[in-house]
Formats: sequence, structure tokens, C-alpha cells
Amino acid sequence: MLNIEEIIEIADNQVFEHQGQHLNDLQRAILEGTLQGRTYADIAKEHQHSEKYIKDSASKLWKSLSQAVGKKVNKFNVKSTLGKCSFSSTNIFKGIQINSGNIFKESAPSSENDEIIHKQEQITSHLDLKDAPEIGDFYGRKVELSLLQQKILQGKCNLITLLGIKGIGKTALALKLVDHIKESFEFVIYKSLKSLPSLTQLITEIIYLNNQLIPDNSPHQLSQFKKAIEKHSYLIIIDDVNYIFSKHQVSGKYQPGYEEYGNLFKLLSTTKHRSCLIINSSEEIRELSKPQNDHSHVFTLELLGLDDDGVNILKKFGLKNEENYRKLLNIYQGTPQYLQIIGYLIQELFAGDTNKFLQLDQPFLDIELTAFLEQSLDILPASEVELLDFIASQKGSVLLSELENSYQVYEPIVSSIQSLKRRFLLSTQQINAEVSLEISSLIRKFYHKLDPRLL
Repeated sequence: MLNIEEIIEIADNQVFEHQGQHLNDLQRAILEGTLQGRTYADIAKEHQHSEKYIKDSASKLWKSLSQAVGKKVNKFNVKSTLGKCSFSSTNIFKGIQINSGNIFKESAPSSENDEIIHKQEQITSHLDLKDAPEIGDFYGRKVELSLLQQKILQGKCNLITLLGIKGIGKTALALKLVDHIKESFEFVIYKSLKSLPSLTQLITEIIYLNNQLIPDNSPHQLSQFKKAIEKHSYLIIIDDVNYIFSKHQVSGKYQPGYEEYGNLFKLLSTTKHRSCLIINSSEEIRELSKPQNDHSHVFTLELLGLDDDGVNILKKFGLKNEENYRKLLNIYQGTPQYLQIIGYLIQELFAGDTNKFLQLDQPFLDIELTAFLEQSLDILPASEVELLDFIASQKGSVLLSELENSYQVYEPIVSSIQSLKRRFLLSTQQINAEVSLEISSLIRKFYHKLDPRLL
């Protein structure tokens, strides 16, 4: 008898055979939950979606499976129906190595299956998004998508840097952009630096090099990478660059052993080639922070919060009193991750009533949002924490001249201001002959929670 994991793989193969794409994470979760006998309400709660959203997603999944296997599939017969597909599915896909650089196949029983395997070979030899997160629903960013498409396809831009606070949607935008432009490139690859790969490991995984690892600190690794992106057209996302920066240090300082990444970024900023690299970071990258002219092959985009499209995040939770959506959007600055957390909180603990939630002192930081902010703020050095704490203790913005009067040693404060700006945790604004410093209301509230005396 097939186990749940085997049935899910059969479903994935059948959908890929029919549609050319794999099941996403949510579809797998719905299928697994259904096979375990769980309700849509249970699945919705675990994955922080409304029950209606899970039902709609499940309906689309059953429809896709029905089209793929040629029989009607629903939550009651999915196990038995897919079980009958097990033989043909495992034979067709047996022997295919995904994302290894070497695709091979066994003899298939028919010419139709030959075509399926050939299609798989074409896609997997060019597309390596196995490490990319599932972005789920995508909201807004039409202007940004259009601009980036123009820069890459018409402007022949070789290097795109997407910057902004954690949770603003850099990864989602990059992956959505891939959907629009991937046909213009021979190879499409996603890599994250969360696991702290060495530069040698990253380059090896991208260009394969006949599956032979380059020795660490090889003087040839960057030249080999340069030759590859000049010879072929790669579309490469390098995500989470901020993870290779040191904690409790000024922004943009590399962790020991990761300084070679600076040479990679210098190379990319000075070299024109056939490829395009999209670099995502919640801190500015020093080698890429130089001013750019209009004809540069390098383009940097700082992402801000969503505008009216952000209300659609709240709508998916089925929250009451839609007239409050705009207020919530402004309070949480249109940041997609903040809105996801708050939308789920309102649905779960306030029965979807936005009026009740807004009676709390705003912005309200629940456990999840507090933990999320901690990920960005706990890495700061003491000097930057002290500065944010001081600004949070004041009402409104703070003039730079006030800091000069408040601190005996003024020079380190200038460095802290620069560093916080490069982390997008502080902004400056010139008012007449004065410069004011501002932090978001959420960061202010975070420090108020840490020190109630600031309230």
C-alpha cells in the first residue's frame, strides 16, 4: 500500500506531466492534510490562512488533478484515484535527476512518454528553483515589475539590487519577475545565502563545472564564473545577502571567511555580460552602493510598502468592516509580512472584527510580530541600539543638532546614523537648514515594550 508521501509524489508528477509545473507548498499541505483525514479548518489554522482560502485552493487542486489524470478527483477519492496512477507515474519519471546538471532517462514504453521526458529534460536542465520559497499569492508591485522588465530586457541591465526591510517582499518580487522573463535566458537559478555557503560553493552550484568542486580560495573561481555568465545567458537570484554580514557590527561588514563575496559584487558591478543577476538584501551592499548613471548596467531598487493593493492581503482573511482596511494598511506601513501576521491575528483572536482590534493601542505588536522585528533589531551593535532607543524616547522626529547636544562624543553617532540608514531602520529628512531623524512607529513601539518608561 502506498504511503502519504508516495501519493503526494504521484500527484506532483501527474500535475507536472500535464501542466509543466510542480505542486506548490500549500497544495502539498492541503493534499497531505486531506490524506490524513484533517478538515480544511485545521489546515487553515496551521498555515495561517482563512478556511475559505484553503477551500478555494483545494478546489483548484482537485481540478488540476482531475485534468491531469483524466478522472474526477475530490477529497474523498484522491487516495484511490492516484493509487491507480502509481505504475505509469513511477515508470515515466524513474531515472530523472533534477537540478544535477546531468539529465538521463530510461526507455519509455511509448513515443508519448518520450515527449514527456524530453519536456522534463528541457525544463530541469535550464530551471533550478528548487531552493526558492513558495511565494503564494502576490499582491501589487505592477510598477516595479514593469520597470524591472524594461531594465533587464530593453536596457540590458546585468545587475539588479533589490533592497528594503525584512518582510517587504523582495523575494516575492524577484520570483514573480522570473515568471515574466525566464524565457529570455538559458539558465534560471535561485540561491539563498541563509545557510552561509562559501563563495566557492555558490559558484560551483551555479555553473556546475562538470560537478567538480573548485578548491577554496582558488584564484580562478571568479574568472570561471565570469566566463560562464559571458558565454551563456543566466538569470540568477542571490537572495538573503544580509546573512553573510556580521552581527553586532556596522552594516555591510562581512563575516570572517566571507570577504570574498565583496570581490564577486565588485566584479558584477564593473562587468558587462550576457546574464542578469538579481541580488536581494535588507542591508546595503557597500560594493554596490555607488551612484549610478542613467546608462549604467547596474540598477538598485529600494522597495517601499504596498499601496492600495495591500488591502487584498487583509481581504483574504475575510475580515469585517472593510472601511478599516486602509487604516490598518497605513498603521502597518503596507509591509506584506506585517499585514499577514496582523490579518491572521484579527481572524484568530478577534473573530475577524477589525473594530475590536483597532481599540488596542496601535500599532499593536503581538508575539509573532515582535519576534519578527527582533530578527532585524537583535543583530544591531550597542551604539545603534542606543540611538534607536533615544529616538524612540522622544516624541516624533529628532533633529540632528539635538543629538550633537546630547552626546559628548558626536562622531560615532554619525556612523550609527549611516549604518541604520543602510539597514532601512532609520530615515532622514532635510527641513530648512536642519536634518531630522525618523524611525517607524513599529520600531518605536518595539522599544517602548522593552522599556515601559518610554511610554
